[in-house]
Order: sequence, then structure tokens, then C-alpha cells
Amino acid sequence: MVKKIISYLMSAVLLFSIGCAKNSDIDDLQDQLQNLENRLSQSEAALQANLLSQIGDLQAVIATLQNAIDANDAAQAAALAAQMAELEALQQLVENSANDIYYGNVISPEQFDAVLAQGATVITGDVVLTAAMLDKLVNVKLIGGDIEINDDVTLDALEVVVGTMTTNGVVMANKLMSIGDLEFNANFEAPELTAVTGDIYSFRQMEVEKFMAPKLGFANSIFIQGESVYGLNGNTLVISDFKVADGISVVENLELVNVKSGSDLVIGEVSGMFRFENGRAAKITYTAETVGDFKVSGVTNIVSIEAPELTTANSINVSSNFENFRDPVNEHGLYTMSFDKVETVNSYVKIAGNNNLQEFDTFNALTTIKAENLPSNTWALEINDGGPNSAKFNGFNELTDIEDSAYSGKIEVRIKSGNITAFSKITHVNNFDQLHITSADNVSIFENLETVSYELKMDFTGVAGTVNSLTKFKHFTGWRSTLIICMPYSQDDMAAHFATNADVYTPFCDMINSLDHTLASDMSSVTSKYTYLQNGTTQKTNGGTFQLLKRTSNVAPYVRHYDGGWKYDETQSDEFWTEAITGISSACQ
Repeated sequence: MVKKIISYLMSAVLLFSIGCAKNSDIDDLQDQLQNLENRLSQSEAALQANLLSQIGDLQAVIATLQNAIDANDAAQAAALAAQMAELEALQQLVENSANDIYYGNVISPEQFDAVLAQGATVITGDVVLTAAMLDKLVNVKLIGGDIEINDDVTLDALEVVVGTMTTNGVVMANKLMSIGDLEFNANFEAPELTAVTGDIYSFRQMEVEKFMAPKLGFANSIFIQGESVYGLNGNTLVISDFKVADGISVVENLELVNVKSGSDLVIGEVSGMFRFENGRAAKITYTAETVGDFKVSGVTNIVSIEAPELTTANSINVSSNFENFRDPVNEHGLYTMSFDKVETVNSYVKIAGNNNLQEFDTFNALTTIKAENLPSNTWALEINDGGPNSAKFNGFNELTDIEDSAYSGKIEVRIKSGNITAFSKITHVNNFDQLHITSADNVSIFENLETVSYELKMDFTGVAGTVNSLTKFKHFTGWRSTLIICMPYSQDDMAAHFATNADVYTPFCDMINSLDHTLASDMSSVTSKYTYLQNGTTQKTNGGTFQLLKRTSNVAPYVRHYDGGWKYDETQSDEFWTEAITGISSACQ
């Protein structure tokens, strides 16, 4: 079309110039116009080469997906083969049918009319589409630039968008196979979409209730954050229908926030972060061997999380997938998780707030947590999990190395479960913010721990069975270390507690015996200063603090007085701590 305009322009200029210009001037003008046409041809050639390059890249993506699909998935294999054939047809069209290509942008009504009149199937430039112009693109299969859609439309012919598709209305794209980038601000459906070679993005759009691309197997990155509406029964997610292909692979990050999946999520390899937060999915399966950061949080209806082949991750965070008390039948919280082959985590592991776990039997291949590049207020290891329905906690029994900072790093282990067997091989921890165990059964945890750098705070008062823990502890390795041992809340439970836990306290006899205990002013604790802890070794611990602490947040026993105020029962406190000191000292007899 543009070439025809140039030809008409040349003829008109030549006719005008014959009677009023010298032959040399006419020759110069002809040369200038010829140069313009040559440059236009070169520009068209460059555009054609770019289109062919983009088609070639998409063919490579389709070929990769063909190699990755299950051999028994005949339907998916046939669909990918059909898409490859259609791409080959587009390739031949771009190479051999110049009349099918419209060069330039399509924005004005006149440009849309020109596309229709030409019968073009390829547009090299950008398109701004409204519903009024939709029928003018009836033949267009490929757009080489960007397309902005500002109304509700159904696209029945479009197959490839090389640039960015931005949607401000509901879009149904029945034959669309590939997009460069996608930003959608309303419902989007593309049943044949296979690849987004760039990024997919949508952020808190009330109009977005649906993203359906059931064959989408590849994207560079995906960030979708839906809206939520608060009600009496909790938040309702606006995006309530989400679907991509099982085993989707993402080069960078895959982040879904406030998104309800209509089916189980099956994720292939994600090189960056996989994040599914405050959404809904009954089951999440991650199938690849590696991942950047793995986070599933705030998913109250989930049953299980499985990563059967995962061996290496930067971080793993499974947290706050708890039971919603407003709807415990449908939003029951996480039951189980499986990370059976994970060996190395570069930054941190957090398993916390999943208060309805039924069983924990995993992470038994993990040997190393490197604690590299820890986010602020994050510990190398945080386990705060289990619950009243947890029958078993068996995990982290091959872990030997937590490479945390000896000065600032801490770990937290709080477990409430039956039949606890955990951390059986680790020999050193830098700092325990908490070692707090609750179980109706016998417990075996940290039985081979020998040294701690600075702080150890332990609480076994909630264990009804026997405790096998810390029996091989030797000494602290840092200056001014702290040992805190929590006592039962009730004085009536003191004797049974010491009878059960005597072996736990025996390694600490050097700091327990013959110390002057100081009762805190609020009677919540007694404290001693010790000069060393040797425990049968030649290495002595430098001076530190030993403290007995009441287990409960109610810091001391209280009695109610006639004036309506609260007052410490000092007599009971004295008796409580006398028995506590006597009891723990008896472990060293």
C-alpha cells in the first residue's frame, strides 16, 4: 500500500516538474524518490525479518513444550502439532505474500478500512482496537507491534501478537497462540494460548474475575494479584476462575495473590520465585528439581503441598495455611506436605502457622541450610507448627549444618504433635529463640546436639511422655551465653515434670548446682550467674546467665482481693520457686 502511494507521488511530481525544471533537477528528484523507495523497501525487509524471527522463537517454544509433555497426552500433542503447522503457514505467508502484509500502525478508521480493503492478514505496527472497528480485522492473524483493546471483544482470527496486548475490556481470543507481553484489566480467555514470551501482569482490578488459558505452558514471568472483598465470613476473592496448563514453566517469577484456582495447581520449573499467597487451591504440586523461592501462604482450603522431585531451593516458606474458624469444613487448613528429596536450601526454611496439620513426615533428606541473604527479621530455620490433630512429626533428621551468623542468627522450633522425632543428627546451633515442644507421646529431638553459641531456651513442660533431648550437650561456645529453662505453670505439676525430664537437665549441672538464685521482682523467674559450664569436657564456657522461667504468659500466681485489684501471692511464689530450684537441682544428684 505504501509503495503504491510512493509510485503515485513520483508520477505526480514528474508531471509537474517537466515544464519548470532543468533536466539535471529532474534527475536529482528522481534519484531522491528512488532512494526513498529503496529505504522503504529496506524498512519493510527489516520488519519482515523481525516477524520471521519472532515466529521462529515461538516455534522453538512450541518444540520445547512438545518435548516436555506426557507421551500419553494425545490431545495436548495434537494441539501443539496443529499450532506448529499454523506457525509454518504464517512463516510462509510472511516470506512469500507481500500483499498480505500491512506496513504501519492501525489506529484511525481510515487505517482499519485500508487493512480490510487490502485483505491483510499481517499488521506490522501497533493496533488500538474498539468494538466498532472489530470487523475490520476479520482476516488479521498476526500483529507485529502492540495491541490495546478498549472494549469487550471476541477475536476469532488473531493468532500471534509479537508485542504487548493490553486489555481494558473482556477479551475472548479463540485462536490466539502467542503474545509478547500481556496486561489484562478485565476477564481474559484464550483457549489456545500456549506461550507468553514476555510477562503477564494484572494488579488489583475489580473487573478481573477470570483468567482462563488452559494450554498456557510457558511465560517469562507472571504476576497476578486479584482483589478481595471483606464480608462477615471473611474475604471473598474476586478472581474465582483461574487456569493454566499443568506443568507450566516460568523463566523468572510466578506470583499469584488473591487468586482462586478452579482446579489443582501443577507447576513445572520456576527459576525465580513461586508464590501462591492468600488464594484458594485444594492441592499444589511442584514437579521440577529446582526453584528459586517457594512460598505458599494463607491458603485456607488446601489439603496438600507436594514437591516430589525438588532437591534445591533458595528458600521454602509454608506458612499460615490455617483453619478458618468461620468455615472449618471448606477452609480446614493444610493437612500434609511433601519435600522428601530436598537436600539444600540456600537461605531459610519457614514452616509455621499451619495449625491443622494431620501429619508431618518430610524434609528428611535436607542436610544444609546456608542462611545466605536472609531477609530482615527472618531466621535461618523457623518451625512453629503442628496442632491438636497432628499425629506425627518426623522431620529434618539428616540436617547437619545451619550456617547462620553466630552473633545474630536464631532458630525457632515449636512443635505440637504426637510422636515427635526430629533433628536427630545436628550437633551445633548458634541460637535458640525457642525450643518449645508439646506432645502427649514420647519425644526424641536434638538428641545429638553438643554445642550452642549463645542462647538456649527450652520448654518441655507440655510433654506427657519421655523426652530424649540434649543429653549429649557439652557447652556453650560464645561469650555471655544464656540458658533458660521453662517451668510448669502449676506447682502441682512440678514433681512429675522433673521425674520425666531429669535426663534433659543433667548436662547443665555445672551451672545449676551451688548457685545463688535471685527472684525477679515480678516473681516470673529466678536468675543465676554462672562462671562456666564444662560438662565433663576440657572446654569451659565463659560467664553467662541461667534462668528458670514460668511457662505461661501469666507471669506469676495471682489471688483476687476484695478491692477488685490484683496482687501477687508472694507466699505461693516463694514456695513455687523453692520447689522449682530443688527439683532441677535433684537432676544433678
